Amino acid sequence: MKDSDKLSTAIQKKSRLVFDILFKSKYACLFWVLSPLVMGFALQIIASNSGNSDGWISGRLEWTIHDVLFLFLYFIPVAIYYKVKDLKALKWSGYYIMVFPFAYLLRLYVASLGQGNFDLESYNIVADIVLDGKSVYGHTHRYNYAPAWAYILAGCKFVAVHFNNSANMFHYLIVTVLFSAEAYIGYRLYKKYDNAYLLFFFLLNPIGIATTGYHSQFDILAIAVAFAAVLQLNKNNVLKAALLLACSLLVKHVMVFYAFFLLFDKDLSVKNRVILIFLPIGIFLASFIPFMKDFDAIKLNVFEYKLGFFGGLFPKVMYLLLPEQIIKSGLFMALPVFKDWMLVWLITMLFMGYLANKYWKQYLFEVYLVVLVLTSVSFSQQYLYIPVLAIAVFYRYYATWVYTFLAGFFLFFASFHNLGPLNLVKFFAINIDYEKLLYSYSIMQVWLLVLLYALFRDYRTGKLNKSIGT
Repeated sequence: MKDSDKLSTAIQKKSRLVFDILFKSKYACLFWVLSPLVMGFALQIIASNSGNSDGWISGRLEWTIHDVLFLFLYFIPVAIYYKVKDLKALKWSGYYIMVFPFAYLLRLYVASLGQGNFDLESYNIVADIVLDGKSVYGHTHRYNYAPAWAYILAGCKFVAVHFNNSANMFHYLIVTVLFSAEAYIGYRLYKKYDNAYLLFFFLLNPIGIATTGYHSQFDILAIAVAFAAVLQLNKNNVLKAALLLACSLLVKHVMVFYAFFLLFDKDLSVKNRVILIFLPIGIFLASFIPFMKDFDAIKLNVFEYKLGFFGGLFPKVMYLLLPEQIIKSGLFMALPVFKDWMLVWLITMLFMGYLANKYWKQYLFEVYLVVLVLTSVSFSQQYLYIPVLAIAVFYRYYATWVYTFLAGFFLFFASFHNLGPLNLVKFFAINIDYEKLLYSYSIMQVWLLVLLYALFRDYRTGKLNKSIGT
């Protein structure tokens, strides 16, 4: 063997040894969790005792430590991944029940830290309008959904007013409603896959804690009802499934494009496909009939609502394929196929529905949630919670841990209305401008693409079901 080969082999062995110590040893997780905390405190000491903000220590070195700190944080999911990926299904009799109150209290604690975003103010406005007996569509532009969520908010506000009439109580009641949906999903995941770890991963996921507890976004309620529909569909209860899908759309139209996935489901008869596709959409549209006097407001604020449009990865890729200068020319603006890229996106969703049925039929619902966020033309921080049900099921894939870490870090410390200013490990907080926020979204979407690739790879090699959380 050549000296260079011996050296290369020795380096590989040393690297493997270092890797095993850092990520596979008994205390690897503890080391990586504590390291950024120690560095954070050191950073605070340096910043408070070493000159001005332009100095070498408190200036450039401070930012260098910030960079290194972030890299350390990035290794936490690596260590956790190697610790849990080979876990067998957890069967802890009734002990898993303890996760429910713990997860709920975590969300209440985060909710107690304040009003997490603009929408919580909107919830109050919407609830007051409904309690006054007025049309929510005719009296505010800050409601962009079917009627069901407005009446849920009104119910929460009614209880809060008669309990102690505090904003915090209203917030806590919303969190309670949303956590009931999370608890249902977590329990059903546990029962479906006979693995308590999925329950733990879902309910203790930092994305859910931030989204439900602090921001109190309600996509998860619509997903929970849709998940119940899928479970009914697995029992061949087509009508019940269709009605539950309709109820999901009445809360929020997260599942409106699930029809593109059901369209290619060969296990369903044509009749059942028609029922599952058109009955929910019909009920959703019919729910606006009592408010038809506000048709223009509904059209503008519900069907034409575009929050964070062009904020996702999809339009960025499209603009790489066809420059913006060409898209904005008169000829292309006149063609519907290029209007906001929507037709291209719809074709993409249809194609992904076909692929999902071909390669991941058993996990059609989970893959839909991933694809919906991956291909989203617009983007907002609550979208990050949409694929977490799927993330829990696919927890054996490293991409799910990276996505969880990046999205959790983003929600707590980098997004608009993050928790950094509330003195929760304040040294992690980062202030970045809106354009960079949009690129942060795209980076997280890339990891969902990595997950889909891994699922496709395991399907081709016959390892798919062995890699899922069963």
